[in-house]
Amino acid sequence: MGSIIRNIIAITHSVLTFSAYAQTTTLTGHIEGVGNQPIIFWYGVGGQQQRDTVFATNDRFTYQPQPSDDGRIDLFISPPRFTYFWYEPGQITVTGSAKTPYRLTFKGTPENEILDAYQRAIGWSRSGKKRDEATFQLIRDHPDSRTAANLLYSQLRAASKDNEIYQSLWEALSPDMQASSFGEKAMQKIAILKTQPTVGRIAPNFNIPDTAGINVSLADLKGKYVLLDFWGHWCAPCIQTFPKVKALQEKYSRKLTMVGIALESENNKDKWLNAIRKHKANWTQLSDLKGNASETHLQYNITEYPTYMLLDKQGVVLERSYNLEAIEQKLASLSDF
Repeated sequence: MGSIIRNIIAITHSVLTFSAYAQTTTLTGHIEGVGNQPIIFWYGVGGQQQRDTVFATNDRFTYQPQPSDDGRIDLFISPPRFTYFWYEPGQITVTGSAKTPYRLTFKGTPENEILDAYQRAIGWSRSGKKRDEATFQLIRDHPDSRTAANLLYSQLRAASKDNEIYQSLWEALSPDMQASSFGEKAMQKIAILKTQPTVGRIAPNFNIPDTAGINVSLADLKGKYVLLDFWGHWCAPCIQTFPKVKALQEKYSRKLTMVGIALESENNKDKWLNAIRKHKANWTQLSDLKGNASETHLQYNITEYPTYMLLDKQGVVLERSYNLEAIEQKLASLSDF
């Protein structure tokens, strides 16, 4: 692993430099097998998602990207499979095959050279603990890189437990990267990991509309055992488990309050409501319809669906699991059930 990291460092010292006075960015592409298909670019500007489409001609295309909020631009090949590159002034080339769009190579500017070196040495070929260790080392070696800040945030997005290494890696980033979009989001996730509701902690209050638009507060449910079911209409495992959830509701109807909290967007409200009706999920159903920006899902650090959380009468977490059987076992062990 050490030689891999040293090679990455060596590459970054030998990257193509660009003029400090360059004002434009040009992306020139040659993707084998893409033919005359559309190449779609997604990026954020002012908090709004933008989309540009360029049609290739005989596997080749040229695109002039615009600055994005966080510098990242996603490239999609139809049907949508994507990779990403960094906006930087200068000439960027992208090569590869339409059969493996996640392995496209971006070269020509310093940040894209770092990203490409990471993908080749680590991202495309490593997995598990070895991948994590190599990624952490790259972050340490490139504290002033957007790639490093983004990789730290990517590691944190799926993190379910607090780990001191995340804090140390964030502190190793340069002040500019700490203040970047990815740096700020990484710090927010670190704070969430430290305070998320786990067994023995009090679950934070929420105030979320139900299917009729009436707000339901967790504080109003104190004095009762509560089972929170985090789900979404798009989540097949969530739907498949509904019959077991309903069986629990019927078994413990006098002592247990069931509350579904769905990760849904305003555009999918009808699909959410239809799923509730179709699958007869007739326990309390809530959603703030904010999608991935849902405050409750973020604050509770819900990274996998379904997630179940059993609370006691004071709102303390008794069990947190992706598996309903663990909830059933905990319920069965309670003396007042």
